[in-house]
Amino acid sequence: MNYTLQQYRSLCYEDNHKVIKEYGEYYWYSKKDNVKFTLHCIKPFPDSKKIASHIRYWIPKYKKLAICPKDCIDNMLKQLQMEDEIEVISKNKDINLTKKIGKILKINPDIKPKELVALLDVTKMTISRQLKLFKAI
Repeated sequence: MNYTLQQYRSLCYEDNHKVIKEYGEYYWYSKKDNVKFTLHCIKPFPDSKKIASHIRYWIPKYKKLAICPKDCIDNMLKQLQMEDEIEVISKNKDINLTKKIGKILKINPDIKPKELVALLDVTKMTISRQLKLFKAI
């Protein structure tokens, strides 16, 4: 479900959702662009309790997705800065591999070995050997 921010905001309001019963099954319709109701979920629901539980679950989710707090943007910018620093370190020819890995791990201790392999253009075995040295410390 990739909606625009405006569509998430529309989906936050209960007035933009409706349920229609057809042939013994329940269908969920919503207004994503505040224009007209369209089928929200292609799967019909067998009873009203099931569809109500789905709507009660998703509307709060849409509310969370419609709000992008300031700290969300700050985290994204911080992540981009970290990635830039790591890229500079990985391309520096004056630093040996062990020191590169150490500096990268200081910046991002959660980096995956697979990412290190791609960044440093070395084999998986080389990375695993180097990471064992850091775990021993």
